[in-house]
Amino acid sequence: MRKVAKSTVYRVYALIFDSKPVYVGMTINVAKRVEQHMKLGKVFTSFYIIASIKDKKEALQVERCLIKFISAFGHEVYNTQDFFGLYYKSENANNG
Repeated sequence: MRKVAKSTVYRVYALIFDSKPVYVGMTINVAKRVEQHMKLGKVFTSFYIIASIKDKKEALQVERCLIKFISAFGHEVYNTQDFFGLYYKSENANNG
């Protein structure tokens, strides 16, 4: 099992398509994770980092709450595990 340094920050992020979130996830390396999504053929046009959290359990709770919240409004949100304060946006993530 890999040990994570205490200075690690977990990022909760969303992949966006047609102005709607289509995936919510959590990672310590957003650039690498977004690249993995592109290689897997996930369709999205941008992404947002929603929160940066030092505690992994708290980050997972935020991720799950966002998935439930967004899904409650009829948007199907995907995550392989199982918009508030958006401060970073990368437009057209699939264009470069």
